[in-house]
Amino acid sequence: MKKIIIFIFLFFFPCVIYAQYYHWVENGVHNFSNFQTPPKQKDKNTSGKTPSAMAPKGSIILKESVIGPGKTLSSQKAGKIPVKRKAHLKEKSPEVKKALEQKRAAEQERALALEQKKIAEQKKAAELKKAAEQEAERQKKLEQEKIAEQKIAEEQKIAEEQKIAEEQKKIAEQKKAAELKKAAEQEAERQKKLEQEKIAEQKKIAEQERALALEQKKIAEQKIAEEQKIAEEQKIAEEQKKAAEQKKAAELKKAAELKKAAEQEAERQKKLEQEKIAEQKIIAEQKKIAEQKKAAEQERALAFEQKKIAEQKIAEEQETIPVKIFPPREAEKTAVKGKVPVKEKDIALTDIRVAGPEKELPLTDKQAAFWHKKAAEQGDAAAQYTLGVLYSKGRGVPQDDKQAAYWYKKAADQGNVSAQFNLGIMHSKGIGVPQDDKQASFWYKKALEKGKAGAQANLGYMYLVGKGVPQDDVQAAYWYRKAADQGDVAAQFNLGMMYSNGKGVGKDDEQAAFWYKKAADQGDASAQFILGRMYSNGTGVMQNYQLAYVWESLAAAQGHELAIKDINILIKKLSLQQLAEAETLEAKIQHQIDHPPE
Repeated sequence: MKKIIIFIFLFFFPCVIYAQYYHWVENGVHNFSNFQTPPKQKDKNTSGKTPSAMAPKGSIILKESVIGPGKTLSSQKAGKIPVKRKAHLKEKSPEVKKALEQKRAAEQERALALEQKKIAEQKKAAELKKAAEQEAERQKKLEQEKIAEQKIAEEQKIAEEQKIAEEQKKIAEQKKAAELKKAAEQEAERQKKLEQEKIAEQKKIAEQERALALEQKKIAEQKIAEEQKIAEEQKIAEEQKKAAEQKKAAELKKAAELKKAAEQEAERQKKLEQEKIAEQKIIAEQKKIAEQKKAAEQERALAFEQKKIAEQKIAEEQETIPVKIFPPREAEKTAVKGKVPVKEKDIALTDIRVAGPEKELPLTDKQAAFWHKKAAEQGDAAAQYTLGVLYSKGRGVPQDDKQAAYWYKKAADQGNVSAQFNLGIMHSKGIGVPQDDKQASFWYKKALEKGKAGAQANLGYMYLVGKGVPQDDVQAAYWYRKAADQGDVAAQFNLGMMYSNGKGVGKDDEQAAFWYKKAADQGDASAQFILGRMYSNGTGVMQNYQLAYVWESLAAAQGHELAIKDINILIKKLSLQQLAEAETLEAKIQHQIDHPPE
């Protein structure tokens, strides 16, 4: 601000001095130390007028920095005091005076116009600067106006009263014009502000309308969801009623089967009693030779121990994979398929050892098959089932699916659940027996009467595709639910798909997410991928990119291609801290999957 004031002073002050000096020289006015009228002329009055008429009408104030006529710059700098000088002896005529006054007035007007023009230019330049400099420009203008007023005051003392009035009027008009200009600028600023407020108000109204539309949409969706929920509850009630009727019919059928089984058990006990008598007779004959008796006892103990260990090993390593519906993919939609249950896993019978009285005797596949066949021929259901597994795998006996089906049938008739389930698989696939979906359905139902989850899941699949039974989505969902409640991972996944697609049950994304999580907690890659997508999109669950990353990372670790692609996208949506927290949670869930509770 100080720099601006100094610049103005240095620029305008010499101009003012020069103009004032020019005025004095033109009018023959010399330096006077005060404002008194010069002394009367003693020279001869040639014009017939009094000397007083030749004196200047007004007093003139001269600044010390102005060099008067006849004075040099050196004398001024040397500090010489200007002295009063007599006016010109020759008196000027009224016409000359008038012309000089007009010329002086014109010069003053030009100087004033020039000064006003420069002030306007500086004002315009100042307005282009920042808002902080506007205050400085205003102060500058006030200072200039103050200087101009001082100058005008000095000039007013020189001019006549009429001229003074005219100058004041002109200054007032200029001031008024400046105020009008300023008022116009303020009005323009006010209009601009009003326009901005109007735009902001319109924007606010638009946002309120958008929020109202979203609220109405949400209310409509809630209403639809409530209607769907009511419809689903009605459907569930009908399903429960139908299930109760089916349960009653099943109980009646089971009672008849139990009666038949009791008769079969009585017949089997009679046969076992006869076999026991025959065995006692053989043992009595073997007692005649002590050596043979000892060997027979060792062999019998060895056979029973081997049978027990083999049955435990088979029960541990047996695995059935029920039907599973694959989710639709991005590029293509795979048709609803199912994973059929596989046969038993390979059983390493050669690793089984039985401790004898003297040393450990390794049990070979042939020995295991021999002793299991002995027990199976005597009607032992567990031995019959195990023998079916051995024939199915070709361990200790030639691989023979027909023999496997034969011994599965023997064990299934006695109520062995695993045999019933595997026999249903063989009928479904046509392995060792003619392909017959009705027979497969029959044996699955037999197995599921005792709560076999795999059988329930496979029966659900058969109802889903109409294989061996009438196609019925409701029944499919019912049996999938039965198996899913027992922890069958494929049934949990398939039930999630049915809720997601509204097939056999009402469409419910929350229920779908619930069952997908059940399957994902058991390590199912497809369930983990879909659950991650649901968290990413906020479908059925609250949107959470961290949980989406966790579940899709678990799926990607198992080689799921779409999950691998999604991971790269999700990483960009998480901060480093969120990513670290997600990886910690992923490791915790993976540990729980790898070490399930007993």
